[in-house]
This record gives sequence, structure tokens and C-alpha cells, in this order.
Amino acid sequence: MNPHLPAEAPPIFVVSLERAGDRKAFVHRVFHEAGLEYEIVPAVDAKALGAAELATYSSRRAVFEYGRELSRGVLACSLSHLRVLQRIIDEGLEAAVVFEDDTRPLPGFGDLLTAPKLVPDDCDVLTFHSLYDWASAIPVSDEPVSGDFTLCRYGRTPMGTQAYLITRRGAERVLEVAFPVGLPSDEILFRPRPAALEVYGVEPSPVAQEDFPSEIDVPAPPVAEHSQLARLALQTLAISGRAWQRVERRRRPAR
Repeated sequence: MNPHLPAEAPPIFVVSLERAGDRKAFVHRVFHEAGLEYEIVPAVDAKALGAAELATYSSRRAVFEYGRELSRGVLACSLSHLRVLQRIIDEGLEAAVVFEDDTRPLPGFGDLLTAPKLVPDDCDVLTFHSLYDWASAIPVSDEPVSGDFTLCRYGRTPMGTQAYLITRRGAERVLEVAFPVGLPSDEILFRPRPAALEVYGVEPSPVAQEDFPSEIDVPAPPVAEHSQLARLALQTLAISGRAWQRVERRRRPAR
């Protein structure tokens, strides 16, 4: 459907920590079984965040736009996805598929990637896995794009970056507004602000998330330390952010 995308399947990048041997073995097995080519992209390690990675973070943006500080795990996850988006730009790719290393492609996923009507002209990002039913999938058409898979939009913001396709236009827009980092990866990709991407999805989900221990929720020191006065200022900023988001929701046009 999108004349700007190549007819062949876009490359698949799988974000995975260097030290996550069990997850890498899982990735090798499930993609081999699916007959899909892929490349593992080293993830940013929350346990080894350096000064350069920490300097990309903004407490002020996090509390204003997200309502609270990001953990080291969430910051590392966001930086990992942004790293992949930068590769799309640097390598001149028209689009790419991004997987996290706890997610498997289901039967029919390969055929779906080459379906001519998968990516509409105005699509910036297409999620293959919305975590929650309350995202309220709204079919674009009753006609499947491949097999039983149907293209949809969402009544509410879909969550999760387990597997998605993003165009170069979408990647460029995200990288324009992502820094300083103050949002989780799914918030920056799928919420209406600040990237304002055109978001589509596929239902039913053509991928499945496996039950691996979370790397994001592992206890760790906070990303930033603040004085008592700074903490009070951030609390005030968080209140202002919640008020701003209520106004934004009222102004948002219905799909």
C-alpha cells in the first residue's frame, strides 16, 4: 500500500543485552524455526550506564511528561530503541522491524511482512503487539492484510515495544523529539505527544511474548539524585504536567 517501501520484507533487529545468554538462545531458536533472518543489536545495559548515557536523561522532562522519574532499566530500554532508530537513519533504510528478545514471531509473520497492504501511506509506526485490550483496536477494514491478520488503529494508546515496524519518517521524527530522554520507549513511539506519529497495529497479534525475568524491574539506584529543594520543585512540576495532560486529552481530536 505504501509506495515508498520496498516490496521485500524490511530487516529485523532484535534488541538484546550482551550478557543475556538465555534470551539470545531463545532468539536464535525461534527465528530459525520461523525461517526469518534477523540481526541482534546490543542493548544498553542498565547495570553499566556510563556518563554519556546518563547525560541524555532529564528528570524535569520525565516528571512533567511521564509523571515520575525513569528507572535505570526504563532509561536503558529507551536508549536501546533509540539506538536502533538511529541505525535506520544512518543506513538509509526505508523501514525496519524491531523485536525485543523475549518475543517470538508466530506462524504467518513472515508472510505478513511482505503483504502489500500492511503499511498504509500515512503510517509511521505499526505495532505487532499491544499489551492491553483497553487500547481498543479499531479495524481499518474487514479485509485481512494477510491470513487472519487485520490492520487496525487504536482508541487509546497501545503500550509495549515488544515488536513493531517503523518507517524512516517515523524514526526521524522520534529522534527529533526524544532527547533529552524522559519517556519510556512505548510512550515516545505511541502516545500522541511529543512525536505525534501515525500509529497502526495488527490484530490478532502475530507475535507472542515469553515469560522471562524482567531486566527493567531489577532493583538499582535511581538515575539521578536530588536535593530536598529540587525534589519539591520536581513534585510541583509533576502536578503541572498532570494538568497539562488533562488539557491535551480534551483537545485531542477523536479518530
